[in-house]
Amino acid sequence: MRKAIEIFLLSVLLLLLAACTLGRQPASTALPAAATEPATATFEVAPTQTAVSVPPLETPTTGGPCVGVASATTNIYQRPFPDADLFGVLAAGERIQPSAVTADGWIGFDPGVAQAANVGVFRLRWIQPGETVGFNGDCSTLLVVEGPPIGVCFLMAMEQITVYAAPDSTSGEVAVLQPEDYAAVVGRNESWLLLDFNTSSLGLGLQGWVGSEFANLNGPCEALPEIAP
Repeated sequence: MRKAIEIFLLSVLLLLLAACTLGRQPASTALPAAATEPATATFEVAPTQTAVSVPPLETPTTGGPCVGVASATTNIYQRPFPDADLFGVLAAGERIQPSAVTADGWIGFDPGVAQAANVGVFRLRWIQPGETVGFNGDCSTLLVVEGPPIGVCFLMAMEQITVYAAPDSTSGEVAVLQPEDYAAVVGRNESWLLLDFNTSSLGLGLQGWVGSEFANLNGPCEALPEIAP
């Protein structure tokens, strides 16, 4: 009987030891799915588009010819006035070499295209002041000119021309046009043209007549009025 009790107690002790051993086993070291490190997203960064960088209107000490570079699409005008007809556009990065400037800042340049008999200031095309064109080089030597206004018929001299007081070569001479000079044409009388030098490259306060054989004209000249001498 006593031996049976000892066996029973030994069995209970073994069961208790087994239970303790199971309770001490280490937990799994695996991280739960939610705790895993997320994958890093990769973005391809598009290269930044760099605008053309041009300096402001200036005259560096290094000198060199005056050059303009457009930083954006820029209108080119036939005459130095905002309501003048457009000649074309200057694309970003394109260059011009100015040769003249007006008192109010319009920049004139020769586009280098065929222009029939245009001479002098009439060969120039114009960039409006404040437009997206920067200038560098020796721009202080640009010729200051007065741009011919729009809506006016002009005679452009291609040679020396004598201007007379009346439509008659025996009348008195009042002026002489040199090549590239110009004057407004305000009327005609048979084979003569009446010039108004108030609107001209000479700036004279008078009118005079030239023969129509010198009629190298620019502007609206189709309906000149007939004027008696």
